[in-house]
Amino acid sequence: METNILLLAAICLGAASANDDYGFLQVFNSNFSSLSSEVEFELQGKREFNGLLIREFNREILNEFGEIVPRMRGAHYDFLQSVQNFDGASEECRDYVFFLADLYRYFQEWDIQDCAYLTYMQLRADALYRFIPVEQEYARENSRSLFQVVQTLGRNDIFDVEAIRYELQDELDYYTNLREYYRQRLNEELAKHGEDAHETINMLESCRYYIYFWQDDDHDYLRQFLESDCQ
Repeated sequence: METNILLLAAICLGAASANDDYGFLQVFNSNFSSLSSEVEFELQGKREFNGLLIREFNREILNEFGEIVPRMRGAHYDFLQSVQNFDGASEECRDYVFFLADLYRYFQEWDIQDCAYLTYMQLRADALYRFIPVEQEYARENSRSLFQVVQTLGRNDIFDVEAIRYELQDELDYYTNLREYYRQRLNEELAKHGEDAHETINMLESCRYYIYFWQDDDHDYLRQFLESDCQ
């Protein structure tokens, strides 16, 4: 039954240009199509801008890790050199300190991995749960407007021209207002990236402070241990 109604609606739409009473259907169909195309163009621009924000922030995060890893590697190398050059301990003690330094290096690597994982989780949340759900929600609703005329015909009395005209105008107003509503929401979602990025950077800075602190603390402890000849 529903299929028959929609088929009849499509026939009415196709015949609208040949009948003055139903000529408004083509006008509404054109209006809905134009509005949908304009919205999709705007959405595409916002998608690209959101992608640019994410890519640039990821690049910044990688630069941060590009500073962390060499710094820690350099500190580890310098410490090993200081152990090698220290003359106040036995060879047995020196070898043991080398062993402990390698062991602690694994712990330091785990600290970096923990920082990377926490950062990844925040980047993932920003990429998946900010902007995209709102954009997809609006894209689905916008695509529905392309079939609004046929949908309206399919659920109304085909011969009640004024009722059809009234509903189509009401739906067109709805999609027009929806455009403004989602335009504001999407702009807010794009702006939220700055808040998320600030939170991620603060977390990473705190994480970096602690991994530097613990590496320096490890080296201080081992240096004192070496100076006591492992006593």
